[in-house]
Amino acid sequence: MAGRFLSGSRPINGFGLAVMCVLSALVPSYLVLEWGAGLPAIPIAAVVAAGACEVIWRSGLRPRLLWNEGGLTAVWAVRVRALRWSEIARIDVRGNAFLVATGDGESLRWEFDRVWWLARLSRRYADVGSGVGARLQEALDSGRAGGELHRPPEFRARRPWLVFVLVVAAAAALTPLVTKLMLA
Repeated sequence: MAGRFLSGSRPINGFGLAVMCVLSALVPSYLVLEWGAGLPAIPIAAVVAAGACEVIWRSGLRPRLLWNEGGLTAVWAVRVRALRWSEIARIDVRGNAFLVATGDGESLRWEFDRVWWLARLSRRYADVGSGVGARLQEALDSGRAGGELHRPPEFRARRPWLVFVLVVAAAAALTPLVTKLMLA
């Protein structure tokens, strides 16, 4: 019954990492040209690339919904909320959003990434939300029957450090090349 939902746009976020790598090399190169050669361009590129990696990881590369016998954990960019199945009154899927209504009248809205043009091209991609919604509803029904024996899944932030290191190293390696190209 345990499950998780990752962002539907992981390839797009991976492409975003590659673009951020190049942009991270452009920023310090521009600063070096604008403010003088005394600035350390490579450390600036590394810091900008590391920050970009963190933003992209938070926005789409990490798991977004986790559930097990004990409950549901929703992960946003800066906060995490865990709910027991007994606290959830209903789960609705509307478009590209999940609405989780709790028993005390609170309503949580969690949106998942769905690129509109990909949804028009692929019916399977367009129906991702309803499929996950059906799996969540099934987990809600069986979780209520199971009682309070289990806890909701704990979210552990496992960053892809190897990817981060590779992007930062690539940005640092590209910086001198980009600076030379900008000077030419």
